[in-house]
Amino acid sequence: MKYRRLTQAELNDVRSQFVTFLVAHGIPADDWEGIKRDAPENADRLIDLFSEMVFDQTLETVEYLEYKEPHDVKCFHCGAEKIQLMGLFIEGHTDVDLRKAEDPKAMLAKVKAAGATVKLYSLEKPIKGDRKAELFRMLENGCTISRDGALYKALKQLRPN
Repeated sequence: MKYRRLTQAELNDVRSQFVTFLVAHGIPADDWEGIKRDAPENADRLIDLFSEMVFDQTLETVEYLEYKEPHDVKCFHCGAEKIQLMGLFIEGHTDVDLRKAEDPKAMLAKVKAAGATVKLYSLEKPIKGDRKAELFRMLENGCTISRDGALYKALKQLRPN
């Protein structure tokens, strides 16, 4: 497999698309139940095929990814040929947790009050090989998809030129 099989929870989330996929392959609901019961290896093969299709379609449209830890946020802009990283790191002791949605001004005030500092950083790297495989690896390592890239854009605006 190019990626991995969708988990049961993930399959439940895309149930209607899976039903459409089965119908497109000439498999109505009653036949699917029979395949699962009488030919589980065929059912597994269909789920694998569907999983690959879902991941391919999803990864094709991904533009922004985020990775959050309590004191470090990494935001990625994933272009066709390169990935740009904008990050924010809190150095020092503070109870601010960057994984939680809080007002940015209030968070910065807490960081400052605790005597900690905020550091911005950025990197850029070319995509070598298959873009979708690289993004899949990032997702499997804890990144999440950001639909609008708002945090990446906000960090980019904070970066001095």
